[in-house]
Amino acid sequence: IRDPLWCRGLGDVYKRQMPLRSPLILDLDGGVLPLPEAHTLALPQWHDPLRFACRNATLNRFATEVLAPLPAPLGTVMLGSGDFHHLSLPLLQRMRTQAPFQLVVLDNHPDNMRFPFGMHCGSWVNAASKLPQISHIHVLGITSSDIGLGHALSLIHI
Repeated sequence: IRDPLWCRGLGDVYKRQMPLRSPLILDLDGGVLPLPEAHTLALPQWHDPLRFACRNATLNRFATEVLAPLPAPLGTVMLGSGDFHHLSLPLLQRMRTQAPFQLVVLDNHPDNMRFPFGMHCGSWVNAASKLPQISHIHVLGITSSDIGLGHALSLIHI
């Protein structure tokens, strides 16, 4: 892995140095071990503003400043620890597909809560369910004991 790339001028550097569809590590917390042929974007300045939850304005700023300059389509994107998996939403939002696709989520929780204050780890699947490019969402691995019948019934709209 080459030295981490920094956010300034990110799009041009990424396009020149990274072959299309190589793995991309959005390194917010050092939570991803080195991967063969992956490129790492060191983003420690985004750790605190995005960890667990953020306002929609902060998520939109991250999407504009970090994700928008990247080429499309991206290959596999690693986000680090589970503290940042709500960043899957802006990655999904930037995807343009010929036809709707089915999203498979592997998680201990359904992550489909409603959160009126912005976006967090437990609400991004609910927001993703409203994207026109997603036809179905399959959440596999739900084993958390804090999931009750009321929460399970809320999955019906997905």
